[in-house]
Amino acid sequence: MNIVLAVFAGIAAIVGLGLLSWRWRVVRELRVMSSVEVSGAGSVAAMPPGQVVGVAGALRVREPLAAEFSGQPCAYYKAEIEREEVYYERDSQGRDQRRTRSTTVYSETKYGQCLIEDATGRVGIDFDAPTSKRFRR
Repeated sequence: MNIVLAVFAGIAAIVGLGLLSWRWRVVRELRVMSSVEVSGAGSVAAMPPGQVVGVAGALRVREPLAAEFSGQPCAYYKAEIEREEVYYERDSQGRDQRRTRSTTVYSETKYGQCLIEDATGRVGIDFDAPTSKRFRR
């Protein structure tokens, strides 16, 4: 009995440590996001490459897209269709257990050429670039 309790306690401790690690990572990301000051779009060109920048303003799209399912105008969309399948597996006692799995049948992501514009100027957004280099001057 004590061995079973020790195994469950060990599993609970590992799960708890995993959750704490995840929380610390999220808190670190939130600190970085909250420490970034919002600057004008015109001042982005004067900043050194690779610096994290926050820009607030109006989003402008050269040619707005029509969202695939709703038809609403947008700058970016990701459309997915997933199929959920039900299947049965036999366990070690010979009983059937109902299981489900999902399969992506269709997935498409589209975006238009965008820029953020405010009173100080404008800055382009490059969705093809990695996250750290997403903003073009």
